Amino acid sequence: MTQRLKLSFKKFISNPRKVFLVDCVGATLTVFFLLVILAKHEGIFGMPKQIVYYLASIASLFAFYSLLCYVANFKNWPRYLRIIMTANLVYCCLTITAVIYYFNKLTFLGILYFLMEVLLIIAVVVMEKMTTTITSK
Repeated sequence: MTQRLKLSFKKFISNPRKVFLVDCVGATLTVFFLLVILAKHEGIFGMPKQIVYYLASIASLFAFYSLLCYVANFKNWPRYLRIIMTANLVYCCLTITAVIYYFNKLTFLGILYFLMEVLLIIAVVVMEKMTTTITSK
């Protein structure tokens, strides 16, 4: 079963269009959670609304960028994938900075949410890096 899973994963990441789509869906989910849940329940999570809106606007740009790359199907896709990989890592740094700055205001759920978000984004970046590595061989 593990071998089949590895083959399926390799087949999936060998198609960069799908990877852009995954990035788009992930960024869209981030926007949804930030705007619909965290912004409306500041008392439960602790992150100030203005910071949540700022992070959501950045994630919206990333979702649009990844959707554009998916639809356009660029020939020089590794360049565009490296851009979104870098952007995702910068977003993680911004998120970690916000968590550190507002740590005393954040609740356990707020810390847990942002920790999970950063870990998921890093997983997507690893997948994107594997895509550029596998397909360039």
